[in-house]
Amino acid sequence: MSDQKFHSSCERNLQLVAVLATLALFGCAAAPGNGTIQFSATDSIEATGRDVTVSVDASGLSGDRREAFLQQAGSRKIANKVLQKLWSGGGKNQLPDAVNIRVTQFRLRSGSTGFWLGAMAGADQIAVTVEVVNEGGATRSFATDTSTAIAGIIRPGAVERFDRMVNTLAERIAAGI
Repeated sequence: MSDQKFHSSCERNLQLVAVLATLALFGCAAAPGNGTIQFSATDSIEATGRDVTVSVDASGLSGDRREAFLQQAGSRKIANKVLQKLWSGGGKNQLPDAVNIRVTQFRLRSGSTGFWLGAMAGADQIAVTVEVVNEGGATRSFATDTSTAIAGIIRPGAVERFDRMVNTLAERIAAGI
């Protein structure tokens, strides 16, 4: 083998090692943290001047699932994303006074489990019940959920998988209102 071919082969191998090391780091990425088990946010849409309050309560979660939810700042992310989805409708739909969300189920594989075991480790899941309140009284209640088994090299990080589930969940909640 010529020197040039040998160096080219070594260079490709080093590039492959660098890519794999980067993927492993993303697979083990740390969660944002600073979560609270209950969170409430109020915002108003400029076109209508209406205030909407979105409250999220995950106090029913326990153990490792509660800890993982707190590490992801789950209550805050869900409330803010639901408000964003409501506002992205431009106030075309009848906006409620409040949306009360209770997290009933939650599972999120760790970044390393998602990276190394992927779908074989089971699915990530968030399930909620939603109560829509208008003029002081509940007007509609429903349940919705989302899950994903995608992980591994495709979506190794727990933070990214969680954020994707929150986005899907918020879309379903806004559509249900």
